[in-house]
Amino acid sequence: MNLKTGKWKEKQLDNLAAEYPIVNENFLGRKIRYGYLSKVVIEREYSFDGIIKYDFKQGKSEIHQFSSGRYNGAAAFAPRKEATVEDDGWLLTFVSDENTETSELLILNAQDITSEPVARILIPQRVPYGFHCNWITEEQLLQK
Repeated sequence: MNLKTGKWKEKQLDNLAAEYPIVNENFLGRKIRYGYLSKVVIEREYSFDGIIKYDFKQGKSEIHQFSSGRYNGAAAFAPRKEATVEDDGWLLTFVSDENTETSELLILNAQDITSEPVARILIPQRVPYGFHCNWITEEQLLQK
């Protein structure tokens, strides 16, 4: 969207279905290079089986794909405290494992989402699907 001319353009990013778009909110109001979405499972209603990272500048995408029976919800972007580049931070999402009826909070390196998770926080029961989240720093919580 061009705020000076009022013109805008729209284009399809790829052939994958995706939902729950997020960006690094520290870069809102500026030209965004990276966006993240939950990858839709076409064969299964209201299910997501991965996180897609889009690089709008290069026109590329990468996927962190979950294994069979593992489904995620919306992700949140947590920027690194002293970050100077847009994708310096982590993606956090709840992943439910229908094979074991457990869940985990999965933390991915936003600069390399195809790598193994940075951390996995195991939860002994399943977190319900549809759980949404946001990242809020301690400083933001304490602001009046």
